[in-house]
Amino acid sequence: MTRTNPVLLAAALLFVTSPPAAAGPAPDVRVRSALAQARFLAAHPDSAFNFGGNSLPSLVRGFSAALDDRDRRAGAQLFVADWADLFGFDAAAGDLVLRAAADAASGTAYRFGQVHQGLPVIDADVVVLVDAASRAVMASNGLAPLGDLQVVFTVSRNDAVAAAMDALGPTTRPRRVARVDRVIANIGGEHRAVWMIDAVTERPAGAWRVFVARDARRVVGIQNRVLTAQGYAYPVCPEAGAYETVTLDDLTGAGFLSGTFVDVHSNCLPGVFGECGDSDRQAAADGQGDFLYAPAEPASTDPFAEVNAYYQLSEMHDYVSQNGLSQMDVQFSISVNYTDSQQGMNCNGGYLGYDAVVLGLCMQSNPAVNFAYDAPVIRHEYVHGLVDRTAAFAYYEIDDHGLVGMPGGLNEGYADTLAAISIGDPLIGRHVAAAFQEGSALRDLSEFKSCPDGIWGETHEDGKVWGSANWAAYKNAGDDPLVGKVVLEGLVMLSSQASFQDAGQVTMQAAAAYSQTIQDAFKKAYEDHGILACAREMEIENSQSLHGWLLNPQMLYIQSGTTPFVMQFKLNVPEGAARLDVTVEALDLYGGADLTSRVNVYINKDSHVSFGPPIQAGWNTGGRSNFSIESPEPGWYFFLPVGMRFGSQTAGYQFSLTPQYVLGAEPDAGLDAGPEDVGLDAGPEDAGVEDTGGDSGAEPSDAGPETDMGPIQDDTGTAQADGGGTPAPDTDSSGDPSGPPSEAAEGSEGGCSCSIITRSGRLGF
Repeated sequence: MTRTNPVLLAAALLFVTSPPAAAGPAPDVRVRSALAQARFLAAHPDSAFNFGGNSLPSLVRGFSAALDDRDRRAGAQLFVADWADLFGFDAAAGDLVLRAAADAASGTAYRFGQVHQGLPVIDADVVVLVDAASRAVMASNGLAPLGDLQVVFTVSRNDAVAAAMDALGPTTRPRRVARVDRVIANIGGEHRAVWMIDAVTERPAGAWRVFVARDARRVVGIQNRVLTAQGYAYPVCPEAGAYETVTLDDLTGAGFLSGTFVDVHSNCLPGVFGECGDSDRQAAADGQGDFLYAPAEPASTDPFAEVNAYYQLSEMHDYVSQNGLSQMDVQFSISVNYTDSQQGMNCNGGYLGYDAVVLGLCMQSNPAVNFAYDAPVIRHEYVHGLVDRTAAFAYYEIDDHGLVGMPGGLNEGYADTLAAISIGDPLIGRHVAAAFQEGSALRDLSEFKSCPDGIWGETHEDGKVWGSANWAAYKNAGDDPLVGKVVLEGLVMLSSQASFQDAGQVTMQAAAAYSQTIQDAFKKAYEDHGILACAREMEIENSQSLHGWLLNPQMLYIQSGTTPFVMQFKLNVPEGAARLDVTVEALDLYGGADLTSRVNVYINKDSHVSFGPPIQAGWNTGGRSNFSIESPEPGWYFFLPVGMRFGSQTAGYQFSLTPQYVLGAEPDAGLDAGPEDVGLDAGPEDAGVEDTGGDSGAEPSDAGPETDMGPIQDDTGTAQADGGGTPAPDTDSSGDPSGPPSEAAEGSEGGCSCSIITRSGRLGF
């Protein structure tokens, strides 16, 4: 395993008739879906399916179905109802509500949100693309199979709000409740009826989403929906050339930088946070109504920063609008020159939700740097707002396949892509990079990133794969601006649960309405970068080395003592294999200490590992570096890395995984699947870190090499093996698993799709 330091933030194509037979939705849901897929293929023989984390179709494409209603919206809704079994949707207990309709060259994308027994289902939607001939031609599915879900609430609204405020703690203040709803949400891999309380706070800056149980005054989930980035930016910036005189459009004439689509303040929390007023503005119009201020970095009262922010947001609004999207015809609020370090946003730039952005003035960097001087910082954050109003990609969740992280990677990747193409430069963060000793730029989308090698399980890192693929398409097309339009049109066609594979194929669908040159540009880029096969289950080759990050659940606001990876790898083992060897290594994400004993790789045959709960698999490496299955039966073997026993003092682990089958009676390579010292003390005091729950404290059991072993069922984070496995002895490790303690997380906002890790091991900007 290459011991690379973490870098700053940022499956085979399925043509099958039924999903894998694995745990997840109730078996009858999967059976009905499989039967519906057969019927659909009979009616539309050229159609194809992708499958998502719930083992149901996530994308249906390659068909053309006449709608049953002259009203295209109503026809699209009837199409979903007619094929409810296909999508795992219970039409008797639920409903679909139109959220948005977006026109594109290839048709109109109708987005329907799921409602179950009168309650909205969070991050559950389906998008149907209807062409000009009023025929459904694609469906992107993120609906949730809910079955007989209990929705009776015994906790009052006031008690739910009180519980949420208690959970945020006394230091998270002042706070204001922005929304209270009864909803259905994914809580730890299981959909539940809960109270959802959205609250905003100033210290730390947060847009908190707290879930409270319907039947107990108990918090079951917390998200901080602030999306942050350090220098997700492209020139124009000071390093790219001198500032120019520009036109500021859509001003309302109040003498400040307030317009129809943009409202700018300084050193306050904008928008719904309610902290900004006219006294928090630095730039004022002169006698001719102009705002001609020279740069004054790093002054905290810099009016140029306000002007630059207004201009860049206005330009990005125009870019989106001119490419056919009206979703951003709202007033977007932004605050610059932000200096309050208690919020963790002074050395940061962030989308706060609710159409609001804050850009910091970092006096601690060398030299001091104003994020509002790096134009595409603003553009990147603006695109997060656009995503909120279109695909609304899901935040980190848990499902039966593991960690739902690909939607977050797409969120970041779209922000990078559209910032880059709108300016025409792949370099990210020239101005900010120097201040943080990150070289000449923080990112370069012209740097080749592909799936699976570029998928690390952290949204900003994973976003580089999507960003670099789209930049390659842009260059393949000769810098044709239509590439940006196609990317935007693909965005509005995606469900909130989309994978990279879904996004690639949807974008190809959008490109089909344009020239062959544009289509070929995307096709080559996506094939080169592995996008069209980048799904939750990824086919690999024998002896292929795989890697990724298993982040601390506390960083992701996941209520679990374990964190799985964002995809499962599958290897086809042929007849005549003498042995299937699995080599694992794990390092502390900060210090590089060997923590292999804290990472389990679950293995299952013929279907994916079910993360459950409980975890269901045939084998578990049990924290070992080397594991073997003797005389494996031929077929598909699935591998899911899971990080165990995360404490508050580590960001997580970097893992390496290499599965390799050995043909014939080759000599034993010395790998031992029997009981061995896994080097992990059973108590939570091990390595001086806190046990965060989800772990019984027992040692992982030896799964053993037997191929007739029953499935492991694990809901505690420890392996429970059937078939006579012997528990590993509880002995000391020869190495120190703890490593050095992590650095203080200065500026860490801990958001569900925004935790970042820099080369220097810092969190939060």
